[in-house]
Amino acid sequence: MPFKSQKNTGAIGVTVTGIDKGVEADLAPLKLGDRAKGMTPYYIQVKVTNETGSDFSYSSLGLMNGLLADGTKGPHVTVIGKFEKCDSGNSGKAFTTKDASYNSCVLALAPAGAEVKGASYSASTYRDLAPNTDYGKDAVTWQ
Repeated sequence: MPFKSQKNTGAIGVTVTGIDKGVEADLAPLKLGDRAKGMTPYYIQVKVTNETGSDFSYSSLGLMNGLLADGTKGPHVTVIGKFEKCDSGNSGKAFTTKDASYNSCVLALAPAGAEVKGASYSASTYRDLAPNTDYGKDAVTWQ
């Protein structure tokens, strides 16, 4: 997929390696209060690979959402700081060579009675890198 860091452009590979179900109590450290009541957290495990050898050091993937069984996006949570159950991390210093990779985690929520069954990546900011492709409108999905 096309990718831009603050200074460089190129491409990354994104592979969803697993989706793990948590329990509502996992969300307590995030202090979401009633906003998380009845929600089940899911941890989308992702492997990100540098496909072009561009200097993407300290980059973050971002823009991923959990997909519910009916194909709609689940509620999104942005975590500021550390969340022990799901380390979103970044690429680190060495993400500068072709085939370099790192693992990340995306927190997704499912309302009561629903399950996260997939993920979507929707970044509209890369249209200039992939003409006729708008991931904001037509997200890349894993199900």
